[in-house]
Amino acid sequence: MKRKKGGKEIVYDMREKDVVIIEGVGPLNSRIINELADLKVYLQIGEKKYKERFYSFYNWKGMERNYIDVLYLLRMKDEIPIIKKGGDNTDIVIKGEYNDN
Repeated sequence: MKRKKGGKEIVYDMREKDVVIIEGVGPLNSRIINELADLKVYLQIGEKKYKERFYSFYNWKGMERNYIDVLYLLRMKDEIPIIKKGGDNTDIVIKGEYNDN
């Protein structure tokens, strides 16, 4: 994998290396993990896709639609800013296929 940083091309070679993948936004907001990580990647998706996944997950859990509606509005207030902040702490931002931002 290659990327440019400060005008220099950096090549990451994963052969014969130990790799740990930590998934989720929480770790991107962790000072300790940010200090330890060599590479942090953020997959950015649009609100439309986020909402689709959100509703699908809570429907799967058997939650009633009116509760999902309320929970979604709460998450938009308290969770989305944290998710977006996590993207600020990464080396690479990948704009997902369903990015409507």
